[in-house]
Amino acid sequence: MKKLLTSFVLALCIFVNFSGILAADNPRGVSLQKEGNSYRVSFNLPEYKMTSISGGGENFTLLEIPEYGITSRVGLPQLP
Repeated sequence: MKKLLTSFVLALCIFVNFSGILAADNPRGVSLQKEGNSYRVSFNLPEYKMTSISGGGENFTLLEIPEYGITSRVGLPQLP
């Protein structure tokens, strides 16, 4: 009985998590359409800004897209 209850709670948590992801608003320029048992993702690059920056003796280009976040892992490129 304890395994059944644990399995049910785990399944419920997974369902709630995926429901929130699918119900969230898509970023501007991204559309998601359900087609049968799959999804079609369409992407149109919105207006973006390129800024030249320098650091550590090197030059870089910073890409910015309004309403988009950025990747923030140290050592990896900072992308929208």
